[in-house]
Amino acid sequence: MPELLSQSVVKKLLRAGISHKDQGLISYVTSQANAPSWDMALLRHPELRTKYWKAMVALQEELVPNYISIDDLYMKLWNLFKEVVSNRSVYQIGSKLDEKINEFSRDVKKPLMTFDIIYEIKNFDVGNGHFGSGDVEIFKLTPDYLQGLLLNGETSSLRTDLVKEWAGRSVARVEVSAAEIDRVYESGIIKVNSILNVVRLAAVRERFGQLDDEMFLWELGESISIPRVKPKEGTLLGVSYHRGFLPLIIPMDKIIAKGLENENSWKYILDGKLPEDINRRLIRAIEWISHAITSESLDYKLVNLCTALEILLLPNYRGKTKGELIALRQVLLGRGGHYIPTAILYLYEKRCDIVHNGALGITSHSDYWNLLACCLQTVQNIAHLSQRYPHIPELEPLLYIVENKETLHGFIKHCKQGIYEGHGIRGIKKAAEERLKLCQKSAP
Repeated sequence: MPELLSQSVVKKLLRAGISHKDQGLISYVTSQANAPSWDMALLRHPELRTKYWKAMVALQEELVPNYISIDDLYMKLWNLFKEVVSNRSVYQIGSKLDEKINEFSRDVKKPLMTFDIIYEIKNFDVGNGHFGSGDVEIFKLTPDYLQGLLLNGETSSLRTDLVKEWAGRSVARVEVSAAEIDRVYESGIIKVNSILNVVRLAAVRERFGQLDDEMFLWELGESISIPRVKPKEGTLLGVSYHRGFLPLIIPMDKIIAKGLENENSWKYILDGKLPEDINRRLIRAIEWISHAITSESLDYKLVNLCTALEILLLPNYRGKTKGELIALRQVLLGRGGHYIPTAILYLYEKRCDIVHNGALGITSHSDYWNLLACCLQTVQNIAHLSQRYPHIPELEPLLYIVENKETLHGFIKHCKQGIYEGHGIRGIKKAAEERLKLCQKSAP
């Protein structure tokens, strides 16, 4: 059984939960029928939240995607934390805690097996070429090649049908190590996409004088996962009929009419009634939000939404503390009833990990959904604010209506009272203090 390298970080989290003084912690974890979304988990217990975050990050780096999906990992870590905290008297005994952690380790880090996976490359004809790097190869699939991979040529109606169906497709093949066959698709996709992107750019550069972007809309589609060693039991062959991010077409007339009727800010924007600068920035932000909605990748969705928030909340801003100021201003714009500032900062920091550190596969659907809701509400709040102050022609001075000495002082006070708390709140409070000093300097 492979050793869980993150075991010590998990143990620190559990010991902190066992020794935590607040009796409300037990009531909180037992009240959660399912694992809470990350942006809401342990908000009233910032020290534990930080340890939970560190454990989750360490486990994710070690286990995702080859051993487990990020959603399953989050659920299993929460269930472990809930079990230990709810029965702290049992797990105060060191041997019992070690036994529980070992059980968790066996569950999330099962031994790896070797697989070949073949991805269909849609909208692509490789011709007679054969390209690759390392253990990734791109070529046109032949019946003999596929039959040779299908468990030493053993025949069955399924395998015969697959050979006929897949023969002649342009594909990418890669060897991966995964704990289970349903982990294979995600385990190989980043490596294959990386090679495919390099091949795409090489072809683009070669045709630069006659460039047609429509020629390069390549994407990975269906897949076949084949274990190198035939298992004694379980799934012998994995076929993924991955269809990508395809349209769902339903009548939209009533939905659109209701949306325009229930929120007049959309019609106000459509009618072009906002001042030119504010209208231009809102339209540009809406474009980025639309890119997020229509993008398939959750990571790309998050980056696009963060870009929209920068356009909406940081007009003409050149400072360093972007995430902290975005988290602050969305609260001020919502008159204190907006999204938890530390939750928005957490999501913006994920954007930084993706953009600056090259991290991938770190965004959950909950992350996307919450940030999308924040963006939509921010657009509406700005439109409403502009309606109330039509004489202010630009977005930056409009935001100063809600960012003033009174509101900043109130936010700082709430931080000191513990109303706003959690990982990163000190940085957000510092940003508020710096904005307050600027307000005081500019006051007549």
